[in-house]
Amino acid sequence: MADGAGAMDTTGSEDGSLRQMQRPPVLIADLDDLINIRDKAPGTHTVKMLLPEEFDQKYSQEKRSESCAVFLDNGIYKPTPMFYKSFKVEAGQVRAEQFGGKMERWGFENKNFLDKLPRGQEASENLYYETPAGRRSQQTEYGYDIQSGKYLPDVFVHHQDGTHTVTFPKLSGTYKDLEDFSNTYGVGNFEQKLSNFNYWPPSDLDARAGIPGESAKIFDKFNGKTLLPRDDMEQVYFRQENGEFVDPITHAGLMEIKAFGAKKDNDCLIFNPQTWALNQPAHVLSMAEKQGSSKLDEMVAYLDELSIHQRHANKPGFRVLVLLPAEENKPSRLIGLEILKRRNRAAAAKAIAPENRSNIWIANPTANDENYTGSYSNLQVMLDKGRYPNAAQARQLDMVEGNVRVSNNEKGHVKIEWVKPAGELTLQQRSRGGPRGR
Repeated sequence: MADGAGAMDTTGSEDGSLRQMQRPPVLIADLDDLINIRDKAPGTHTVKMLLPEEFDQKYSQEKRSESCAVFLDNGIYKPTPMFYKSFKVEAGQVRAEQFGGKMERWGFENKNFLDKLPRGQEASENLYYETPAGRRSQQTEYGYDIQSGKYLPDVFVHHQDGTHTVTFPKLSGTYKDLEDFSNTYGVGNFEQKLSNFNYWPPSDLDARAGIPGESAKIFDKFNGKTLLPRDDMEQVYFRQENGEFVDPITHAGLMEIKAFGAKKDNDCLIFNPQTWALNQPAHVLSMAEKQGSSKLDEMVAYLDELSIHQRHANKPGFRVLVLLPAEENKPSRLIGLEILKRRNRAAAAKAIAPENRSNIWIANPTANDENYTGSYSNLQVMLDKGRYPNAAQARQLDMVEGNVRVSNNEKGHVKIEWVKPAGELTLQQRSRGGPRGR
């Protein structure tokens, strides 16, 4: 840790980024900007981060404790509570003494802002809070929301002119993904906020997760990349015993005449237009309770109209689903890929061609990767985020064989992923004679 406010951090890679250059060990949020973010003032999405002397000149040294200061610790910018926690007991000196010494040398009050709000029944929403860019999660509900870093935006940017800002990329409407953002500001010139309010460099996030692309997933989650509307999808698809999922009107007609193949009303998949995911009703209800959003609320209301209130997920039916486009007087349907292959291999080959991957859904694995949850992710969306089907799904899709990557997820379970081979820019079909599988 640096010993003075004038000292600089020089850690970084050899990529010509500002991270190689000297970084201020302490920065303080512009108080007016931060309050505008907290109050969700219209048009507000960026907070200027000032050097202590710049802050004092604009406000006063006494007002430092009213804003949010961040401190550089091993390449990570940390707000006061997390910076306090980073001190270890050394040579008999307790954490509070070490922290107090730093604060005194840097001209700050000896306050750690660690006070926490209780997690009682009345505080059930403490895990989430609202920002101008949408709902965010937090590990701890601090009593000092300004000072804790809660209201600092998602990405900490270090500019070529030596200034520093924290911003919500989503609200600028400019950046498609992490790569796009990196091309604008340069690799190594920004950090991403986590739920403990620390800011980590993307490369460190990937290294910590042990999976390339973790930082891109976090950016996509914060950036809220908007997918195009899909007029070709129904709101809900009901499963039939013939391997198809059909629209509500078709399903109701089959149920009314007690046609063979019509299954119970709660065995269905709900289409989420924001993520292109296909979710079971139980998963929609659970997400609405835990995350909350206007779109999830709309989906729950639609389930209410259908009198579907189940709390348990149905058993998954297929590893891969494909969309059969609407025909004259016949709405679009979903079908298990293995069923389609049995019916018509030529139609199945066309359905899984690279240009149709936005019409393919992949079953989501359970935490231990031993089974599937029953909900599905869109293949195009997965590939855009650097995610791939598992080996069994990839074989069913006739994907070019790549390498199997083994890693541990956050719960310690072994995770096996099908990796696109080096040099392959797009999803391709396996050449004739390659191994197949369901």
